[in-house]
Amino acid sequence: MKNRLEELDGLRGIFALLVVCYHFSQGPQFDPISYTSNFVFRYSYIFVDFFFVLSGFVIAYSYSNRLSNTVSFIVFIKKRFIRLYPLLFYSVIVYVPLKVYGMFTSFDFNDGVYTVYNLIFETLDSLTFMNSTPILGSNEGMNPVSWSISAEMISYIYFGLTVLWLPKRYILLIIGVVTTILFFFLVYGHLQVSGSLGFLRGILGFSIGVLVYEVYKRTTTKPDIFEVPYLIILGMLFYLIDLNITPKLILIFPIWFGLGVFIFSKSNNYVSLLLRNRAVQFLGKISYSIYLNHFLVLWVTYFLFWKVLNLEVSGPTVVISFILTIVITIVYSFFTHKFIEIKFAEWLKGKLLKERKKP
Repeated sequence: MKNRLEELDGLRGIFALLVVCYHFSQGPQFDPISYTSNFVFRYSYIFVDFFFVLSGFVIAYSYSNRLSNTVSFIVFIKKRFIRLYPLLFYSVIVYVPLKVYGMFTSFDFNDGVYTVYNLIFETLDSLTFMNSTPILGSNEGMNPVSWSISAEMISYIYFGLTVLWLPKRYILLIIGVVTTILFFFLVYGHLQVSGSLGFLRGILGFSIGVLVYEVYKRTTTKPDIFEVPYLIILGMLFYLIDLNITPKLILIFPIWFGLGVFIFSKSNNYVSLLLRNRAVQFLGKISYSIYLNHFLVLWVTYFLFWKVLNLEVSGPTVVISFILTIVITIVYSFFTHKFIEIKFAEWLKGKLLKERKKP
C-alpha cells in the first residue's frame, strides 16, 4: 500500500498548487488583467473535493476496523485533531494582524469587514471548526480556505460515529448519505459552496472516498491502462464546464475523483512513476501547508508588486508575480510543515495522547 499511496500523495501536491493557481487567476487584485485565467485554473477550486475524497479513502483504510468502542473513537478524534489543529491555529492567528491593519486603513482584504466583533467572530469560527456550518453564521472564517478544514473535522466525527454505531451496516448509511447530498446539490444547482454549506460538500467527498475503499479492498484489478485516459478525460471535463453547458456538470467531479483514487491506488504505470518523483512527493508532503498558507502569500505578493513596488500592470509583471507567489508558497510551506505541522503536533501529542503510567 505504501507505494500506491505515494501516487495519491503526488496528486494531492499537484492539486494543492492548482488551488493556488485558481485563487491567483480569479483574484482581481492578484491578476488585474486576468492574464493567467484559463479553463483549468478557472475551475481548480474543485480539487478541494479531491482532498475530501482522498481523506475518506485513507481514513477508511486506516480506521474502518479499529473503531470498536468509545475509547478507540476518542483516540481517533484526538489523532485527527493533532493532525489538523497546529497549522490551522497558526494560519488563522497570522491573519489577525492583517485584519487589524484593515480596521485602521482602507485596505480591502478579502471581505472588507473590519470591526472588533468581526475579528473575534471570524477567529472563533475558524478555531472551533464551525466555519463550514451555519452555527456561528455563514462566514468562511479568518483564513478563507480554512472552511474545508472544518468540513474535514466534521467528516471525521461523522465517519467515526457511523462506524462505531453501525459496525456491520455503516456502508448502507454512507450510500444513503452520498445519495441524499448529491440530490441536494442537484437541486441547489452547483457544488461551489463553502461557509454554512461547506460541511455537506466535505461529507459528500469523504463518503465517496470511504465507498472507494470498500471497492478497493474487494478487488484485485490493476487498471494501469486507465491512468492516462483518466487524466485526459479530467481535462476534457474542465473544458466542458468552461463551455457553461450546465453548472450541474460540476457534480460529476467528486465521483470522478473517487474513480481516480481507485485507479491510482491500484495501478503502477508511467504516470505513477512520475507521481513518485521526489519533487512531486515533496509537494505532496507539504500540501496541507501549501493549501492553508497560499491565500496569505497571495496578499503579500499583491502588496509587494502593486503597492510597494508600484509596478505597471502587464502580462510580464503578472507572470513574474504568479511565479513568485508559487515559489514563496512552497518555501514558506516547507518551514511551516517542519516547525508547525510536525513540531507543534509532537507537543500536542504529548499532551493529548500521553499514556497513563501503570502502578
